[in-house]
Amino acid sequence: MTQTDDLPPGALFVRHIVKTQGPIERSELIETTGLPRTTVADAVATLEERGELTKQQSERDKRRVRYDIRK
Repeated sequence: MTQTDDLPPGALFVRHIVKTQGPIERSELIETTGLPRTTVADAVATLEERGELTKQQSERDKRRVRYDIRK
């Protein structure tokens, strides 16, 4: 796991939720965290760039993506 010092609070919170409740969809992250859509989108992008999240598309609906912590 990488250092958390440089992560914004929203990304720290999203990472915690994904770690404890993942795999989870972005809409579920928004509902669970109560954070604005843009904050969750930015947090997910940051965590993906850092290699901390994986994403998996639904086989039935390619618009649906679930995020999980990279192991």
